[in-house]
Amino acid sequence: MRYFEKQPESEHLLIFNQWIAENKEKIQEWIANDTKTGNHLWDELGKTFSVERETEIDPQVLRNALETVLFEEQNGLCCYCGNSIERIKNEEKGIWEYHHRAIEHFEPKNKFKNKTFDYENLLLCCKESQKLSSYEVGRTIKGVLIQGFEDVANITNLPQSIIKEYPKNSDFRERHLVEGDKIYVPNPPHCDDEKSKFDSKTEHTIIINPSKDKELIEKLTFDENGNIDYMDSDTCKDETIENTFNVLALQCKSLIERRQQKWVNAYINYNDAILPYWIEEVIAIDDETEVKAIIASNVNKLIDGKSQPNGEGLLEPFYFVEVAFLKSLFNAQL
Repeated sequence: MRYFEKQPESEHLLIFNQWIAENKEKIQEWIANDTKTGNHLWDELGKTFSVERETEIDPQVLRNALETVLFEEQNGLCCYCGNSIERIKNEEKGIWEYHHRAIEHFEPKNKFKNKTFDYENLLLCCKESQKLSSYEVGRTIKGVLIQGFEDVANITNLPQSIIKEYPKNSDFRERHLVEGDKIYVPNPPHCDDEKSKFDSKTEHTIIINPSKDKELIEKLTFDENGNIDYMDSDTCKDETIENTFNVLALQCKSLIERRQQKWVNAYINYNDAILPYWIEEVIAIDDETEVKAIIASNVNKLIDGKSQPNGEGLLEPFYFVEVAFLKSLFNAQL
């Protein structure tokens, strides 16, 4: 997780703000109507408001414009876990199309209906359940020969029953698996998939808001094993951080593995490319204090570089893990 600021002045919000202005009265009526539940924003756009709008705005155009501004203000990362949000350029339409994502209502719309259309409450997060992993029968994966559901269950740590009942595996309920068959498994849920379960409960669980709670985000720590933890603060704040880990499943196996790989890659890059250059730079300097100052300065530059978006405005997925690695090198107090 990383802190970022909302960008209410973005040009991509003009379409969204135009729609809000045109439908202000209808939105207020919708909020006040107890029979209208907190249905998904885009269901309501397509079914209710699109019928009588004074100026026709295609709901998909509106959604794409909003996804674009959210994607750009988050530098291409999921607002919660920090993985990349996938986007592909549709050359025919001349727009970016976003995949495996959800427009997130930080304050859940079933409890805070008046914030359903509030831009400050909208974020973009990943939806891993839309991605699938496949395991081909007859192939060896992670040292395991795939022969059936049990083998896939052992690799993924998912119950066989869940894998068997997954819709894309329905063909195998009536016949035996044979070599070449692919067993499909949805990726482990986290972020939107997990938060929606808590949002549906009666009580409201307070978690870190990535666009507001900078102080709490700065307390998060990462280690070489892919774990996420936090520096002690106080009871109230610690509870919020713990809630965040649990509600978003930030300690799930898939995220731990990705963070761990990011740390490993940073370690390899440091030893193979960065360290030799630094040694060459300070090898002729006898003053230990000066050497430490030069290296500390270089660490700072690396951290600044990793923390800044590239020319396309994007940050590397889980870049904050690499920053944590760099800080750990010399226990930099930055």
